This record gives sequence, C-alpha cells and structure tokens, in this order.
Amino acid sequence: MVRSINQNAYAGALPNFRNLGIMLRILVIVNMTAAAAAIVKSPDLLAAWRQFIEISALVEPLLILSLLVLATLSSVLRRIPYWFAVVVVLAVELALATALHLAGRNLLGDEPSSLERFWALVVLTTVALLAYFNLRERALSPALSEARLQALQARFGSWRVSDSTALMLLNRKWGRMRACSACSRASDSAGDSARSRRLK
Repeated sequence: MVRSINQNAYAGALPNFRNLGIMLRILVIVNMTAAAAAIVKSPDLLAAWRQFIEISALVEPLLILSLLVLATLSSVLRRIPYWFAVVVVLAVELALATALHLAGRNLLGDEPSSLERFWALVVLTTVALLAYFNLRERALSPALSEARLQALQARFGSWRVSDSTALMLLNRKWGRMRACSACSRASDSAGDSARSRRLK
C-alpha cells in the first residue's frame, strides 16, 4: 500500500499529451501568444489581424503536428526522466519547426522569416508551456495525494473497527469456554470427592 501512495506522488513527469484538456490548453495558450505577438508588432487592429493571419499560417501547422507527435510519444515521454523528456520535446519541436520553415520557403518561394528567430520563438513557447504544466502538476499533486491518503485512512479505519469488534467477540467466546471448562473441572472434582467418601 505504501508503494501505491508513492506512485501517486508527483515525480516530475510531463503532462499526458493525449488528454483533451491538455491539448485544449496548449491550443489556447499558443494562439493567445500568437495574437499578442501580432498586436505588439502592429500599429492598429487591422494590421494586427493581418499579422495574426501571417503568423497563424506558420504557427498552426506546427501546432497541429506537434500535438500529433507528442500524443504519439506521450507514453514514452512519461516513463523517462523529466529533464531528458524536456530535451526530447525541445528537439522534436525544433525539428518540426525546421521542416516546416524549409517547406514554406520551397512552396512560397520566399523567406517567411529568419530560421533562428523562429527557433527562438519555438523554444520560448515550448519552455513556457512545460513550465506552466510543471507548476500546475506541483500545485495539484499535494491536494490529490492528501485526498487519496485520507481515503486510505478512512478505509483502514473501518477495517480496524471491524477487526477490533471481531477480536472482542472472540475474547468473549474464549472466556465463556474457559468458564465452562472450569465449571466442568469443579463438578468432576466434586463427584470424585463424593465417591471417595462413599467408599470410606
């Protein structure tokens, strides 16, 4: 039982990328980051919308591919050490970003943006997302572990009560058996003494 409690404790694992809630959070955070970058780079809302469309043309394919690849590798990433898994995720994201950047240049015939700048944005966004999920897991893990521990204590408490009740009934039964045995011995000794008096 101690082993199961330790397994429920937070061990620094990556989030389950197959979980729909995790996917939704990643989609929302990445798109909000893209929208914020478009607003910062534009003088007005119309220019910000155009800038957001241009950013989304490169961000959305990378986002979808990243979710598919991470969902495929999720079980493996959660079994390996945390920091090694982080390095693997960063390597996957950089490889996908490079492939999409080269594909976009070949298809569009021009340079969409600097590859080094694109790498920097991908690394910063990935690190920010992993830090967010890490802090979220650390915040939720003590509460979940405490709830599981209280459930186990309540279960063991009911077992202790039933065990103590059974032990009390067994002691009573044993005491009655000892009393009956003592009475039988006393009656046997009284009969022996009466027979000995008659013989005398």
